Order: sequence, then C-alpha cells, then structure tokens
Amino acid sequence: MIEAHWLFGVEMRRVEVVIHPQSIVHSMVEFADGSTLAQLSHSNMRFRFNMLSPGQIGFPNTLPPLDFSKLSKLEFFTPRYEDFPALNLARRAARSAAHCLL
Repeated sequence: MIEAHWLFGVEMRRVEVVIHPQSIVHSMVEFADGSTLAQLSHSNMRFRFNMLSPGQIGFPNTLPPLDFSKLSKLEFFTPRYEDFPALNLARRAARSAAHCLL
C-alpha cells in the first residue's frame, strides 16, 4: 500500500488490497481506461520485480516460468481488517507521513 502511494503517487484512498491465497499475482495496476496490468510469478521472494524497472537487467530470474495450463484458478478476497491489522496501520502511517511533509 505504501509503495503504491509513494512510488506511483496514488492517493491512499485509491489503493485497494485483496487477499490472494495462491500467491501468484504480486501486484496489479488499474489504468484510467479500465485495463489492468498484473505481475504474476511463482511465490518466492528470490524473484525481484517492480513496476518501475520490469527488465531488471543484471538480475536473472532463476525460477521456472509459470505454466498457466497447470494453474487451476486465481482467487481474490476482500481482506478482513480485524485479521490483518497492519493494513489499517499502513493507511494511518501514510496519512501521518503526508501531514509531516506539509
């Protein structure tokens, strides 16, 4: 949430969070025309990717490619904020930081 806010200048009220149990989709960006760009990979923190530099020159991917024919489904759920208190903390932290910059 904070990355989207600071790196891309997205207002916190426009940042949405979903729970994705399969951990294949790591980020999504919805554009003004309604299309969505998603970054998908195996769930492994060795894979380095960010939307600012997708080529990651010099950082080879050591993970096997995704086999979409073997993915049964991708699910997304609205988070239960009482079970994920850090989500509200992130929103509060971003608001507090914005007030400090004024």
